[in-house]
Amino acid sequence: MEAGTFTLTIPSALTTSSYSNISYSIDNGDTWTTTSNVANTEVIVTTPTIPAKGKVIWMGTGSQLGNSSSYSNFTSTGKFNVYGNLLSLFRNINFANYTAIGTGGRVDYYARHLFYNN
Repeated sequence: MEAGTFTLTIPSALTTSSYSNISYSIDNGDTWTTTSNVANTEVIVTTPTIPAKGKVIWMGTGSQLGNSSSYSNFTSTGKFNVYGNLLSLFRNINFANYTAIGTGGRVDYYARHLFYNN
């Protein structure tokens, strides 16, 4: 991974009832920065600059990261690797045994767009 910032954009079309917040940690989970979703507003969450070979842990609370016309998306100013359990973006705790995302949740569909054009 190169040094850089990471940004998650949550579109204005994503309601607070479908996605309530996103958090990130740059110190292995010791402290978290949490941003709440705001109804009818695009929410942009950007980390401070992460050093080369550093890592960012993301977690969230919600049932979907997109809808039929609008998707949340990660971007970065540097190249990065992605690993971990995607479901931690929906269930910030106890996600290891979580296998579904709400009624009609389409993990594959939303996940494909999370890193689109990266």
